[in-house]
Formats: sequence, structure tokens, C-alpha cells
Amino acid sequence: MPVTLSRRQALVATSAAGLSLLTTRCKMDPSARSEPARGEPPREGLGSRERTVERIVSAQRTTDGAGVRLNRALGGSALSMLDPFLLLDEFQSDDPNDYIAGFPEHPHRGFETVTYMIEGAMEHRDSVGNRGRLVAGSAQWMTAGRGIVHSEMPKQERGLMWGFQLWVNLPRARKMIKPRIAELYRFIHANSRAKVFLHSDGAIRELIPDLVEVGVDALNPVQFTASGMDLAELKREFGREICFWGGGVDTQGVLPRGTPQQVRDQVRRCVDTLMPGGGYIFATVHNIQADVPPENLVAMWETLAEVGVYR
Repeated sequence: MPVTLSRRQALVATSAAGLSLLTTRCKMDPSARSEPARGEPPREGLGSRERTVERIVSAQRTTDGAGVRLNRALGGSALSMLDPFLLLDEFQSDDPNDYIAGFPEHPHRGFETVTYMIEGAMEHRDSVGNRGRLVAGSAQWMTAGRGIVHSEMPKQERGLMWGFQLWVNLPRARKMIKPRIAELYRFIHANSRAKVFLHSDGAIRELIPDLVEVGVDALNPVQFTASGMDLAELKREFGREICFWGGGVDTQGVLPRGTPQQVRDQVRRCVDTLMPGGGYIFATVHNIQADVPPENLVAMWETLAEVGVYR
């Protein structure tokens, strides 16, 4: 008879089995369909999924760091289909010889680590100045990215040391580019008067904090018709940190297909939103195409001359 487990039961069983890993398949309980909110489409229930155990893979004994003895459940050939999860290690011993050497300084790149301590104490330090002590019941999430050197060393000389660490792969776009681009932009700013201008269409609201952090000075074209790209919110959140170069008039709808008055109204709204306090260079959202009526171009230009000049 197949064994069925809830998510919580699977996690508890994983720990109790000496870090054997259970690979499971979801089985939906038809009686557990959640009711959608008014106006939402029907959706499958999430409250009572069952998972059928397909196989149990026992953790392998190994060492890492400067000789710490581990049980490694993920990271071998037995389970190769669990990306983005790269490694899952358990360290559990009351023999100081098994853990006292710890994990001296070593580089990490391209992934995140999640550490949970059940017993004992470890100290984390890294090359960007972070430092923290992990004790029983505490957890740490570290995003390594590129270029992080860190250490994890025991803060005890005897007694039980017990915990888990999971390594999670980062998306390809975030493995190296951010720290590398930050280094490049710092060099540009330190050795010239140049400004860094980045062109990116679409819904990039969630990326703007990263762009600010790495040193982008101006963002173009500010496609305010895309999801999450409300001009007032962008100005309020990032107007002191980055220059908006664009976002003057919609080149997909209003400029080619609207009336001259609609063009005037939109240009005025965009300028009134982005211009106050500086940090704004007027431009259309994208290149002006051949189907734009000449009277709409005149309306855009005349309105800009009226309201879009810093005095």
C-alpha cells in the first residue's frame, strides 16, 4: 500500500530518518478545493495535498570545510533533478573532533545558503562586513552572489553541534552580473565625469533597487504602461536616487492613435509627475514611429515647451 504524507509529515519524517530524503509526487485531494474570492477564477485547493513517496535516498557520510563530518542528502548523483536545490547537509555530533575545525574563509558564488541550528553555536563572518552568531533555534539566509568570502566557525569547544544547511541555486541572471557591473560602474564614476545610462523597456520595477545599488545614474525609457510602472510611485520611491530619462508620452497608444488634446494631457501629466525636484529628462517611451500624425508631434512639442522647462 503506498505511503501518503502531508508536507509537514514529509519534513518531520526527513529529519527523523537520519536525513534520508523522501522524493514525493503530489496528489490533490478533491474535497479540499478552496473557494475563490469574488471575481476570481476557480482554483485548485492548496489546503490538503498529499504526496506519495516514490523512494527514500539515504544521506551519505562526507567531510567539508576543514574536516567537519556531515551527512549529505543532496549533492550526489542519486538525486540529480532537484535544481534549484544544490546541497542539503546535516551536521550532528557531540565529538568536538567532528566539528571543531569548522569552515574557515572560503568563497561562495552564484547561490544562497540557508542554515538552521538545532543545538550548539556557530559564528558567521563575511568579506562585506557582516557578522552574526547562530545559536539553537536560529536561522540564517545568506545570498552569496559573486565575490563573497565568508567563514562559519564553532563557538563551542564541547557538547552537541547539530544543524542543517541548504544550498539554493540562483537564477543565471543573478549569479555574477550584479557585483561585476557594480565594480565596472564604480570604476567609471571614480575615473571620469561620465554618467551610467541604462536602457530597459517593460515592467522592471523590481529591478530598480538593484540598478540603484550598482550605480546606474539614469533609467530609460520608463514604460509607464507596463505592470508596476506607475510614475508617481516610481518618483516617490526612487526619484532621489536615479534620473528618469523618458516616460513622457506613450508611443504605443496615445501618440500614434490619440487626439492632439489627449497627447497634450498625457505629456502634462507625465511632466508634472516626474519633473518636480529634478532628475527628469523628457523623452517619449520609445522611438517615434512613421504612423504618428504630425499634429500629435506638434501637440507634444508645444506642451513640453510650455510645462517642461526647468527655470
